[in-house]
Amino acid sequence: MLPSKLDSLKIIFNNPHRFPINLVDSVIKKSDVDIVTQKFITANDYFFKDKKFVSDDDFFYSELLVLESFMQSAGLFIEKKNNDKIPYVISFKGIVVLDRPTIGSAVQHNVRLLSRKSNVIIVSGSSKIDNQIIMEYKDIYIGC
Repeated sequence: MLPSKLDSLKIIFNNPHRFPINLVDSVIKKSDVDIVTQKFITANDYFFKDKKFVSDDDFFYSELLVLESFMQSAGLFIEKKNNDKIPYVISFKGIVVLDRPTIGSAVQHNVRLLSRKSNVIIVSGSSKIDNQIIMEYKDIYIGC
């Protein structure tokens, strides 16, 4: 199901994170078992605020923030009846970093819900830029 722009905003604002750590910019797809989101990497990102952009490394975005963005996307599976549920990572079996995004990249997170049991969900998925996988995630346990 493709959410409308308004539905996408409602889903994003269900995320307990706010600036500067809200790392989900748009929801492309949301179903009972799949969520696809996007994070746009711009020079205005808080991560780049103290960069001088003199070395090539200054243009790369943090892999840990890509991971956090994926986790925030996965947390959108958690239904909040009220504001007392905040998702947290319990454990994971594997995370593989294949590449790093740079300024101007649009990172697409593809999250698949594998299991839901009371206060725990298990997800897997990947992060892509232009259909190229940059990070893979296996069996991430998220509680709430």
